[in-house]
Amino acid sequence: MGRETCIEDLWLPYFAVTTNISRADIMVHHRGALWKAVRGSMTILDYLPPMFHKKSMLIDGGYINNLPVDVMKELRKCQFVIAVDVENKDEETFRGVSDYGEWLSGWYLMLKKLFPCFGKRMYIPRFAEIVSALTFINHNRNMRQLFNQGLIDVYVRPALSDIKLLDYDKFDEIEKIGYRAALSKLAEYVLKHGHKPMATPRPSAHRRGSKQHQQTQQPQQQQQQQQQQQQ
Repeated sequence: MGRETCIEDLWLPYFAVTTNISRADIMVHHRGALWKAVRGSMTILDYLPPMFHKKSMLIDGGYINNLPVDVMKELRKCQFVIAVDVENKDEETFRGVSDYGEWLSGWYLMLKKLFPCFGKRMYIPRFAEIVSALTFINHNRNMRQLFNQGLIDVYVRPALSDIKLLDYDKFDEIEKIGYRAALSKLAEYVLKHGHKPMATPRPSAHRRGSKQHQQTQQPQQQQQQQQQQQQ
């Protein structure tokens, strides 16, 4: 999959969500370059700069909607939704924060950064950690709305409290935790409703806007025409 791959080329229906900070709104990507949608939707502050796309600055959609069940319901017309919630609050971040009073000098922080031995030892959460805490608060609010509206049929929340945001080396562990959590929740659903979740027919991907798909279709059409002429 290269830079020319479009979302329309994927075998499975896909969309990505970004936060458009230029327009102060959510942005849904379901057509166009795949890499741009993925890059914009994984732009986490303090790790990557905002992505500039169509005169707008885009960052991770999780800052506004980290579990876009409502978007999927509207976009894909899903009848049954299994939501997997991996948002976790870091309980250790705000423990042991130094009591610096009503104000804190920026000059003091700069000197402390340059010379760690300067002044007394202090622990102050980083900007990204504060933003992450705000995101978690907003996520809880969104989840209450989703449950109140009845948009989630099966809710899976794997126990990932010990997994950090960038712990990519723990992929196998995460997979096992998620698998066990999903089996447990699906078993609960079967016991409660007496049947397995009903799967709806998968909608086909819209490929008409994809240059790559058009290029693969042309040789097939020419071959069919030649076979008809020979007959």
